[in-house]
Amino acid sequence: MTAVANTMSGNYAGYYGSLQEAGYMFVDEQSSYNVTACASRCDATAYCKGFSIYYERDPTLQPADACPNPSPLTSIRCTYYTQAVGASYTTNIGEWRDSFAVVIAGANGYTKN
Repeated sequence: MTAVANTMSGNYAGYYGSLQEAGYMFVDEQSSYNVTACASRCDATAYCKGFSIYYERDPTLQPADACPNPSPLTSIRCTYYTQAVGASYTTNIGEWRDSFAVVIAGANGYTKN
């Protein structure tokens, strides 16, 4: 992976899990898979040392008895951390909500240079 805007270095790419790592700060919902936007947000945020961007398959409705497997939508998220991010912490592979599978894909992680 290459550097993003010369401030971030790629740590991992194409993972099927989001981070479960100490130092979590917050998550942003994105309108597109825009690594540069996430890097800029990290650069502008005090104490941010790294971030992950990924796709998440989410339900359009809360799964329940009346609709256990609703139609899916794709969310794009950036999560920000107070420490360097590492591939060994990409352990959140999603979850089941009734009969609906939440799935993580395309996760890339970046750390400040």
